[in-house]
Amino acid sequence: VGVIGRNGAGKSTLLKILAGTMAHTTGAVQIDGSVSAILELGTGFHPQYSGRENVLMGGLCLGMTPEEIRDRFDWIVEFSELEPYIDQPFYTYSSGMKARLTFATAASLEPDIFIVDEALAAGDSNFAQKSIRRIREICSGGATSLFVSHSTFHIIQLCSRAIWLENGVIQMDGPAVDVVRAYEHHAHERSARSPVAPEGAPELLDATETFHKGPYRIKSVAFRDENGEETPVFPFWSSIQLTVEYELVGDPPPDTVGLAVSIIRESDFIRVAAFNTNQVRTDEELEDYENAPFRSASGRSGTISAAINPLQLQPGSYLVSLGLLPNRPGEIEFYEYHHLSYKFDVSRTGFPEPAVFYPLVTWSAVENDPVDPEAGTP
Repeated sequence: VGVIGRNGAGKSTLLKILAGTMAHTTGAVQIDGSVSAILELGTGFHPQYSGRENVLMGGLCLGMTPEEIRDRFDWIVEFSELEPYIDQPFYTYSSGMKARLTFATAASLEPDIFIVDEALAAGDSNFAQKSIRRIREICSGGATSLFVSHSTFHIIQLCSRAIWLENGVIQMDGPAVDVVRAYEHHAHERSARSPVAPEGAPELLDATETFHKGPYRIKSVAFRDENGEETPVFPFWSSIQLTVEYELVGDPPPDTVGLAVSIIRESDFIRVAAFNTNQVRTDEELEDYENAPFRSASGRSGTISAAINPLQLQPGSYLVSLGLLPNRPGEIEFYEYHHLSYKFDVSRTGFPEPAVFYPLVTWSAVENDPVDPEAGTP
């Protein structure tokens, strides 16, 4: 179960109550089974003690006996990847190293309930994925995991259910994908200070997932194939023409209008592509930034198009977020934004590789000492 929400929403308070380190003021708490919890970085660890000593102290705080800690010690050190540093003082560890040892100690248990509060935030991406695999192993054994994270992708990848908290009140409780989509949309609405879509907004997969700040707004969005026909399905290695029609409602801003696009694989919510007109791919582009033809869109209305050719995404379903924004490097304040509101499928051709996309590859081969078939093997 994932728990999401803004800072101060009550996520950590909830987990502390469930872990028994904080008393609840109202309601009731019922715990059925043993609990292992990571509530804060280095819980039960003393900065002056070595990593080895802290594993013993931390294990005792988690309810393990000295014998159980000794039995699990080698696994903890191996999982944390801290063998060269295990006898150094804990205060010399980086935040990532502390996170590794803290998580490894707690994850060495086989609890009925495993509580994790932002323990993966300080670690590197490789250790975060390793930790997610371990949480899945614990859950596969029949345990329940309560996981707090500001990384909505971790919530989607790890959790089947999510709870969105706001000021200590449950805003939504349901499938992780649905809750995360609603929460992310709410966050965009809040940042734009315009929670209501404008009158005449385009028809989307879900009209609740668009917000408008202005003065530009999206009139229409189309996905076309190489023949110019609108379609929701594109063969692998074909082409997509994405066209966004816009109009100006109000006074024109000082910058030209640009387009930002993000593509997410629906099966696991991995972001597979992100591209836009306002950023640059290389430092050299900054020298001639404003003269790029695709950054000239202005006026009362117009269109911005993006051609993806070839389509390198592997077969599957993909969700698209897009928005209008100023053409200024680093700008992320949208005029209008449609969150995960469009979908297209990539159909199979050939024999797809087990990856997200197939790169543009130029193959070559050089034959040395060619073999004469009539001469036989030397």
